[in-house]
Amino acid sequence: MRNGIIAKQMLPTFAVCFLFSLPAFADLYEIETRTCDREDAGTDSDVLIDIVGDRGRVQGFRPASPERNDFRRNQVDTYQVSASNIGVLRWLRINLSGTDGWCMESIRLRNLDTGRSWLWRYGSWIDTDSAYPATVMCRVGQRYCR
Repeated sequence: MRNGIIAKQMLPTFAVCFLFSLPAFADLYEIETRTCDREDAGTDSDVLIDIVGDRGRVQGFRPASPERNDFRRNQVDTYQVSASNIGVLRWLRINLSGTDGWCMESIRLRNLDTGRSWLWRYGSWIDTDSAYPATVMCRVGQRYCR
């Protein structure tokens, strides 16, 4: 009888520990950037990407890797990022940090968990020290970044 009471008392404690140890809901995204096929289209500046949903965001994702030669002329670069609880995707924001402009042809975001995919075209420069914008917005429901 005493063992039965101990087991009943331990069960709720175990259940609570198990529930609190579950990982938060997160989706895995793939980001694919395509650099324009133009002279000097590549960049050595930092490219920062924000993924924004109706419940949260991934802010300042820096896809470049020191081991790779990212964002070169006519090159496609692919990265993965985990985003917890962002809800329904609303937009991407691409920021350039540095003085070396980048000509972004397009950007694609894929939710690897749901299979959903969004493609935006841009075909122009992102630059901090010229007449071109240093920040570009890509909104869900539109085909082009602005």
